[in-house]
Amino acid sequence: MADFVEEVVVNSSKDDTYAFLSNPMNRTKIYSIVSEVESLSSGTSPVEEIAVGSRFLEMRQFANRRVGTELELTELVPPYRVTIKSEANGMNVFYTYQLGDSDEGTMIRFEGKVEATKLKTRLMRPALVKMVRQEDSDHLLYVKKALEGDS
Repeated sequence: MADFVEEVVVNSSKDDTYAFLSNPMNRTKIYSIVSEVESLSSGTSPVEEIAVGSRFLEMRQFANRRVGTELELTELVPPYRVTIKSEANGMNVFYTYQLGDSDEGTMIRFEGKVEATKLKTRLMRPALVKMVRQEDSDHLLYVKKALEGDS
């Protein structure tokens, strides 16, 4: 069961929306705190990087510190669903994007799920869910702007 859910309709084809969301390099465009993303799959071309099991390092810039998080593409069902797992400090966050048709373009349904993997994070899970929900609350608006070409 998802810890938080959001939906937005974008004026973009399902194929273009899927291609954008399935490429973790685009996270710098949709999260204001993501400063960079690099592939951990050395020796592969950018196209080969977009496959289930591909791993990336995402750097988030907070007011007084930078935090690295490993990302893994865990599910790719073109052009319908993308799931990216984020791993850091005893916490996994699963970002799932479901794509569907809409009269105005493509409906994106985002579901976020927080999984605590250590005792400390299990005890803090409600606070962690609240923190992640707050950090990610507006990212679909940035997806919409990026796909529709708004500045």
